[in-house]
Amino acid sequence: RQGIIQMFGVYVSILICLLTAFVLLLSGNLNSSNGIELITSAFHNVFGIYGDLIILISILLFSFSTILTGFYYGESGLKFLIKKNKNGFLIILTIISVFMGAIINETKMWNLVDTLISLLAIINIISLFCLRNEIFNYFYYEK
Repeated sequence: RQGIIQMFGVYVSILICLLTAFVLLLSGNLNSSNGIELITSAFHNVFGIYGDLIILISILLFSFSTILTGFYYGESGLKFLIKKNKNGFLIILTIISVFMGAIINETKMWNLVDTLISLLAIINIISLFCLRNEIFNYFYYEK
């Protein structure tokens, strides 16, 4: 069930990226080197003051949902690995991460995020390899 929800999330992301690309092309403003400045300028050119509000709400929702998702994945993984329901360490780590994300250089933050996501991908690949028999049995023998 979680995989199906995640697959739906991919399509929502594609839709949001497509709409953002349309706004960017409609604005005609492609003169910025920073991604968020480019998109903010495009939305402001197309929607006026409402474009700024759309960007503000979008960033707040994206940030909040990313924090919650990261915390949930970390909590699920720790429960599986440690077999206890103690997440105080993860709460402190999440608060420190949010604080650090607000004060450090954006390039360093994105490098850290890319590194952590790569680590998560490696852990997921190892987990899938270890669970390959269960996955095979689920898809071929349970239905």
